Amino acid sequence: MGSGTLKGRASAGTGDPEDLTAEQVRTLLNVADGATANASDTYLLNRANHSGTQAISTVAGLQDALDSKAPAALGVNTQTGANYTLQLTDRNSVVNRNSGSSNTTTVPPNSAVAFPVGSTVVIHQLGTGASSIVAGAGVTIRKRANRNLTLSGQYALATLVKIGTDEWVCSGDLEAV
Repeated sequence: MGSGTLKGRASAGTGDPEDLTAEQVRTLLNVADGATANASDTYLLNRANHSGTQAISTVAGLQDALDSKAPAALGVNTQTGANYTLQLTDRNSVVNRNSGSSNTTTVPPNSAVAFPVGSTVVIHQLGTGASSIVAGAGVTIRKRANRNLTLSGQYALATLVKIGTDEWVCSGDLEAV
């Protein structure tokens, strides 16, 4: 038989490779014409040598890494009682103090609630009752010298930022001393 035939055999694996044309071998192996058969792994792994797009889901861990970098929407925790002590779930969230009576929000010591340094909590006086922030045992809350830790009225906001193990800074719409 001439070049380009399988000599009548049932499969190409039973014949001599020289019995097939190069085009037939590529077809059987599903390799396109012009494919780079001998490129090094370094070349093939270099993204600069590729075009097109790749779905995020095909890169292990990429979506989680991106999510950890993007700012998340603040959670909201509405409290109506007279006293509330911050919980770890309040980290990077807004605590609404919705009461017609005076109320306090306590910042607990690290030994009770271990907020990571850099955590923020926004206190929002949603109700008409005066909302105050108090330091738990061993906690220091820093603020401007001419302010106290009572929000200035309904709809006022104050932000707490943890700057040390038992040290926070509070800034926002606080009453003047």
